[in-house]
Amino acid sequence: MAPPPATRSSYRPQPVPTRAGLPFRKLNPGDHFIRSVLALARAELTRPIGGGRAADPLQLLQEGWPGDNASAILLDRIITKSEVVPVRRAAVVPADPATAGWAADLVTGSLEAFLVGSMAPATASGELFSRAHVFNFGAGVGMIPVPAMVAAATDVPWVAPGSPIPARKLDTNVITLTPHAAKTITVFTRQMIEGFNAERIVRMHLGASVAQKIDAALFASTAATATASAGLLFNLTTLGATSGASHDALRADIGKLVDAVAPVGGTGLVFIGAPGVAAKMLADLGPQFPYPVLASGALAAGTVVCIAPDAFVVAVDPTPQIDVSRSGTVTLEDTSPLALVDASSTVAPGTRSLWQTDSLGIRLTMQLSFGLRHASGAAFISGCTW
Repeated sequence: MAPPPATRSSYRPQPVPTRAGLPFRKLNPGDHFIRSVLALARAELTRPIGGGRAADPLQLLQEGWPGDNASAILLDRIITKSEVVPVRRAAVVPADPATAGWAADLVTGSLEAFLVGSMAPATASGELFSRAHVFNFGAGVGMIPVPAMVAAATDVPWVAPGSPIPARKLDTNVITLTPHAAKTITVFTRQMIEGFNAERIVRMHLGASVAQKIDAALFASTAATATASAGLLFNLTTLGATSGASHDALRADIGKLVDAVAPVGGTGLVFIGAPGVAAKMLADLGPQFPYPVLASGALAAGTVVCIAPDAFVVAVDPTPQIDVSRSGTVTLEDTSPLALVDASSTVAPGTRSLWQTDSLGIRLTMQLSFGLRHASGAAFISGCTW
């Protein structure tokens, strides 16, 4: 009896499933930060009301994401820095976190990657951070002096034999990046933290909260204080909008901004507009426009900003402080929060009991500072009519 004719197999190799049943994907450093936050939150949900020991967050992290040593190292650092240190066992990490090129690089850049990836609708700070010069407030680093930017093309490179070679003198007008505490509280329900999509939900919700607050501080016109960096628009005056609603008015305003910032940034400029302005620029200028256009809800309507990323410097502490609670009371107000109860015994509006609503509050505290290395590193126009 003749064998059956050969047929082509319809089998196709399938992705190797993870423990959760999903295909493996390449992690970015920001994922380690989110997983650390989530492990702390899940551990807090096991703590008995009224006090007592919670589950070991490091063990929860290793059970949820086996083999993720970089997240374990970051979580251990966060726990050490937190205000309330959970009772925990020591993590077993089969490598040296101080070795460059291994987990140390991922851990150090995890918060930076989270900030860069925190692109909530109508926010631009994450994209700007990805293009800026980023420094770290490491252990014992209180201030970071950054030399001001020299924007001059007056030096001649040719030197005759035996003649002295010109030496560039550093600008003594340095910008000092001083750590300032940026804080936010984000509330999640138990179902969000324990659910199958917890990692994605925490990244989305916490990222939006952080990005919107940083945008508001970044595009402010306020002066620096002892507790805050100056907004990028501080001490700047609008260049004056061109009258009219035509395409020519748009081009004229862009020309003004480029002329103001190009001596510092060359062709490496970024435009940030209020959402309506940014949409008009993208629609009218099309893909041939050589500069990135971002949108920020922190800008007033009709405002467009031009920034030279090479003049923009940022410093952040790579290990934030994270505190988690499910038994406190919070005021759900992110603009001007009031005391829970004032002197006249009036309860603040929007007050919420985390215990009564079976919710959990995550308080994130990070040291952040930013500024411009040159006065011409940014320019803006308000009242655009095109």
